[in-house]
Amino acid sequence: MRILVVKSEKNLGAVVSRVTMANASAEVTARAEAAFRAVNPGVDFNRLKPGDVLMVPDTQDIGPGQGDTISGAVLSPVVENAKATLAQLKNRLTSAESDAGTERDTLARLLKSKGLQTAMSQDQSLKEDVRAVQSALAQEIKDAADRKKVLTTVFDQVAADLDHMRQRFG
Repeated sequence: MRILVVKSEKNLGAVVSRVTMANASAEVTARAEAAFRAVNPGVDFNRLKPGDVLMVPDTQDIGPGQGDTISGAVLSPVVENAKATLAQLKNRLTSAESDAGTERDTLARLLKSKGLQTAMSQDQSLKEDVRAVQSALAQEIKDAADRKKVLTTVFDQVAADLDHMRQRFG
């Protein structure tokens, strides 16, 4: 598979004109446009800007030599670097979440302390405030667990996508 870096083309028609033979028939142009759409899902071809990168479909309607080849020798180090950076980010987030968990545990212990319980029994306003903090803390613990699940899913998916990209282009 090859890639093409958009230069001045503003839409799919301009891209196809760049990569097909001059005076290509309407049928060839339509097939090339359909092939571009198929290998570039999610791309808004009406809003292309210089620097956008498109996959070039392997079809007879697009001239050989159009676009640049993605080679494993170039892609593998990029994927490995991205995976290493992803692992570092995951470690930092895990560490930060661990620190926050320690702070939540400390706060939970303080909220259950005998001195605070005694003060709460003598002050209804304090008791209400402590209950509100305990409720917020319980919600934060739940939210932290939810964040951990989401982050794990995201990191796993990104790693899988990087592996897929290396297999596809390497």
